[in-house]
Amino acid sequence: MEKLNLFTPNEFENYLGITKEEADRALVAYKNGNSLCYEKDGKAIIIDTDGTMYVNGFVNVFGIFSQFKLENNRYLFDCDATYAKKIKGLVKKIVFEEGTEWLGATCIGFGNLKEVVIPSTVKIIYNAFEDCKKLKPYKLPSGIKEIHGPLYGIYEDNVVLPDGIEKIGNAFEETSIKSIVIPGSCKCLDSSALAYCKELESISLGEGVEEIGRGAFKHNSRLNNIVFPKSLKYIASYAFSGCTSLANVTLLGNTEIHNTAFMNTPCENKMQELSFAFTEAVEFEGDTSSINYYDMLVEKQKGKSLTEQARSLGISYSSIEEKYSYGDTDSSLSSEGVTPLLEAKNIDKLILKNGIIVGVVINDKNVMLGECICTYYAVDEDGTGRDEVCDYHTLIIIK
Repeated sequence: MEKLNLFTPNEFENYLGITKEEADRALVAYKNGNSLCYEKDGKAIIIDTDGTMYVNGFVNVFGIFSQFKLENNRYLFDCDATYAKKIKGLVKKIVFEEGTEWLGATCIGFGNLKEVVIPSTVKIIYNAFEDCKKLKPYKLPSGIKEIHGPLYGIYEDNVVLPDGIEKIGNAFEETSIKSIVIPGSCKCLDSSALAYCKELESISLGEGVEEIGRGAFKHNSRLNNIVFPKSLKYIASYAFSGCTSLANVTLLGNTEIHNTAFMNTPCENKMQELSFAFTEAVEFEGDTSSINYYDMLVEKQKGKSLTEQARSLGISYSSIEEKYSYGDTDSSLSSEGVTPLLEAKNIDKLILKNGIIVGVVINDKNVMLGECICTYYAVDEDGTGRDEVCDYHTLIIIK
């Protein structure tokens, strides 16, 4: 058995590094029929001659065979990955010992890795097997709590996640899975958790799921229906945007929905109406004579719900940007036209008078009907000048 010299640089305390010189030496020894072994402080990494790597004694495992070079008595990360890929290429199977709890960027680029054995004690997997393209399907451990980043190998057509998992990051983004069962123990599906899954047709959300993050299921074009459990509290922006077949949505509870959550879907209008119902409202305390077009507004909106009223209103938005640098001035005006109130993304609150929408709150400023409100920004750029931006908002009647 040949000793394998790995090290942990001070600036990269979680990495198990290797230099080109050490990798070349180890490769020669391995080709001569010797297994390789690293041992320190009760931890060990052994590569047997059959290509099986045993990882023992670690609680957290991060960055095995990360490439470094020594310059001026300091180890620096080496951009030349050729020698690291060669020694990683020896490994065909990895067995992690019981007691391992966290796999983070553990085995990136192990090009010949086909099989992994993960103990039940592993709680978090974070980009552990990125770019391990030969990795065959494996089971997530029963004790898993969080998964993040590309999993590789786990992507069978139909995925059933183990009960007990609490959070899913972008683990299934751009994969070919067709269905997934998410247990109620999973409180949060994070940003892009299952985005761009072109084959995904079925999602089962267990009772207990509480939040669906930004863009979590965006651009899944085959998804045509979904049932949201009673426990679901919030669906974030763009969560299902671009799901062009999603026409059937069932809400079992009082779920708050961001107004862009279902953008470019067949159910967009319906879901926007539901999202608008969660917008907080405050009563205008002033006299009605100070409200522009109030009498006309009452005549138009009386008896309508807030959602119906919002169909008749919109936010006109424009901005002026002035750049100052060494005395030079450059001004530009941009306009985004009118955004219907139901679709506006920056509304903090509605302002009501006797049940009629007479204004909105944007960036903590009251924007009343017919009034133009300016929000001013000024930013220094490293002492070379200033960028100054004025945003103008006007609430207007559009229908």
